[in-house]
Amino acid sequence: MSRVQYSARWWSGLGRPPLWATLATLAGLAVFVMLGTWQLERAAEKADLLAQATREDGVRPIVDALPAPNAPPETWLFRRVVLTGEYETQRQVLLDNMPH
Repeated sequence: MSRVQYSARWWSGLGRPPLWATLATLAGLAVFVMLGTWQLERAAEKADLLAQATREDGVRPIVDALPAPNAPPETWLFRRVVLTGEYETQRQVLLDNMPH
């Protein structure tokens, strides 16, 4: 019965990885770190947008009249709009295989 000895360095028999593999691993690591930081920054931007959209500044909803076309874009952002009108069924177009 032979005894198997395990080395503390199990990779010692595998040899050194080629240079291209090491460089590809480092490049991949750098890309993943950059993507992770981008996701964190994007999450902060989304949180700011959500806070801005849900904020109630006492701004009344726009009822049947839109702001002036030359108004700054900030006046249009996240505004509630109330419109009234009539639905014209003659102009309705139904698309086949569209359940929604």
